[in-house]
Amino acid sequence: MTSPKTSSPHLADANFSPHPSADTLTDEEGKPAVPPGPVHLSLHTANLGLLNEQGLAQIPTYDRNIDEERNLIFHLGVGGFHRSHQAVYLNDLLSRGENWGLVGVGILPFDLKMYEALKSQDYLYSVMSRGSSGFGCTVVGSILDFVYAPDDVKGAVDRMASE
Repeated sequence: MTSPKTSSPHLADANFSPHPSADTLTDEEGKPAVPPGPVHLSLHTANLGLLNEQGLAQIPTYDRNIDEERNLIFHLGVGGFHRSHQAVYLNDLLSRGENWGLVGVGILPFDLKMYEALKSQDYLYSVMSRGSSGFGCTVVGSILDFVYAPDDVKGAVDRMASE
């Protein structure tokens, strides 16, 4: 196992408390995989098990594949409000066994940044919350794909029409 790299602005900037010590995350030779201090991991499918094992975040345990049986919601614009509300709500439904999924659709040039960020994280992102019961981190996996329409308007329209 190689040392995890920091690429997620969500998990990389967080100070998890208590955080695992370097002794708990090791490579194949038993050497620490991360330095002591806050845990820095890229957020993508391959790291979900580690996040779960270390108790750093609730992770999606449902199937994230798109198939003929899945009901898809195409959402135009995948901004902060959508990701912190509708996508989180759908994440909760998926965790209960519902068969839905989101496909984000970027229609404006500035949506390219969100498309690239989500794609680099397998369309996963984290939501952090703090309440009377304490701090929590959830990895949201309800966004299953993202179509950036300015690159292929006809393809984006055909994709929405075919589902």
